[in-house]
Amino acid sequence: MNNVSIGFVLALCLSLTGAGAERLKKTIIAEEDPAYFEKNRPAVLVEWVHPNYPPTPGAEWKQRVVSVAFEVDAEGRVTETRALSGAEEFQAAALAAVAQWKFKPEIVDGQPGAASKKVRITFTPAGTPKKAARTDDWPPYQVEEVEVSPPGDPASTDAPYPQFLADRRLAGEVELLLGVNIEGRIDGVKVLRATHPDFLSAALDTVSGWKLRPAHRGRTPIEAQKEAVLSFYAVDEAGLENRRDWLEKNGIYLRNMPDQKTTEYFDRPPEAIAMVDPVYPYNQAIAGTGGAARVNFSVDPEGRVMDVSVVEATAPEFGESAAAAIAAWRFQPLRRKGEVCGAEFVFFWQFKHPRPESVEKRLTESTGTEQQPAGARSLDRPLFPLFMRSPLYPAARLDALEMGEADVEVIIDRDGRVRLPHIRAASQPEFGWAAATAVSQWLFETPLKDGKPVDVRVVIPVKFKPPQT
Repeated sequence: MNNVSIGFVLALCLSLTGAGAERLKKTIIAEEDPAYFEKNRPAVLVEWVHPNYPPTPGAEWKQRVVSVAFEVDAEGRVTETRALSGAEEFQAAALAAVAQWKFKPEIVDGQPGAASKKVRITFTPAGTPKKAARTDDWPPYQVEEVEVSPPGDPASTDAPYPQFLADRRLAGEVELLLGVNIEGRIDGVKVLRATHPDFLSAALDTVSGWKLRPAHRGRTPIEAQKEAVLSFYAVDEAGLENRRDWLEKNGIYLRNMPDQKTTEYFDRPPEAIAMVDPVYPYNQAIAGTGGAARVNFSVDPEGRVMDVSVVEATAPEFGESAAAAIAAWRFQPLRRKGEVCGAEFVFFWQFKHPRPESVEKRLTESTGTEQQPAGARSLDRPLFPLFMRSPLYPAARLDALEMGEADVEVIIDRDGRVRLPHIRAASQPEFGWAAATAVSQWLFETPLKDGKPVDVRVVIPVKFKPPQT
């Protein structure tokens, strides 16, 4: 297990909260707020009437039970009742009695609010409910919360495939924790998992337009959380899913068998559950210098990447970046001839000039001009991370098992994506590349200055502790 601590300078820290996160965070530790239980308490029954045992001519008098659900408004009045179960001839009497009850209203975050409740009414031939055995059981009715129904599901969890990835035929998923408000709108998002960071923006854009059936406690809509997994599929010209040769499209080949297609060698197409592209070395990116690297690696039967080594590179930085990236991949277990297996691969990556319309092109051209990114202190609100992937402790440093550190300067663009990681300092090169590779995948809430999205430059210090053996 990796032991990595991460911090931010320029008043940026990982424990920051934002409006979306606060809406997602519903659990408050009472020790941190002594007045928590005064600000948050359930509705309390303070006035009640007993139902009358209804006349039942010709029927045997015996004990009956009716379950009633009801709504309590912000003033403590019962506004709606409905029978959940019990003998029909007793339901009207139970509903009539509950409708007259009075409550101290429910308090949430210091404010009175509506609540949904339920109660079991016991009828006896004497005409009164079963009496409480002790005075501390009074009132004689046990009022309970109505079960919560979760938010509804979207019509589809497929998301538009990013067109700039179409040639690479990557398939993947993004798992999100969504805050769903009482209107069914998405109000707060946390990214739990992403196969590739380039799927993140499309996933967030997709859920931002969702309107779901809100969660309910009884008939009262309530705020709630919902997990959602969005799937991304590469398709061919006919609109059919196409993962054929996707490894080869991303520069990954079977080692010593360059002409053997992975889709033919394995029982089923290999699947990656974590992917990341190599970081373009900062100095070469600014200078517009292209390059390439070839890296050997193996995948063990559990899908872990092992034995990463640089075979050749046009510059050392290209090889180090490619090695750090492929080390962060993870595969579903590979299968050949009906059995789980390992395999040896080679990874070839070309560092190409950014596309003319790309964010990287805009940012590299703005370096040294008046259109410099803003500083974190000038933003309207602190930066808030939506997705973070921890750096891996470099395998090359496992023999030494040493502490490590790196400072990585990045630009967070107007969409919250991390761009142009620049290793400012590192105790060892491997720590620098591991840190830069990890933070290149991060996503933040949109940085705002004077209400407008801006690019912002920050430095992220990362400290590595040796993994426990």
